Amino acid sequence: MIAKTIQQSVRDTDFVARFGGEEFVVLMADANEETQHNILATISESISKLPFKFKNERVSITVSIGATVFRDNDSPTEVLERADIGLYDAKNRGRNRTHWV
Repeated sequence: MIAKTIQQSVRDTDFVARFGGEEFVVLMADANEETQHNILATISESISKLPFKFKNERVSITVSIGATVFRDNDSPTEVLERADIGLYDAKNRGRNRTHWV
């Protein structure tokens, strides 16, 4: 359900992949900074509105995002490592946020 929500929140030219148990990667080609921020905000908002229940109680789901861009001479591994650092920084700063690195 979360993967589908992420896929519906991005553009047709973007790529979404599950990267771990609860982690996803979104690649946005040719997206300026405003577009990147808007897409990530849409993902976060859309997921927070999903109707999850546990023991007949509504449960809200939040999203922590580590975000980065490819820089000159970056390898894919370096970009993923930097995004992972951003993810854990977002979680450590209170969750439900995006941290750019």
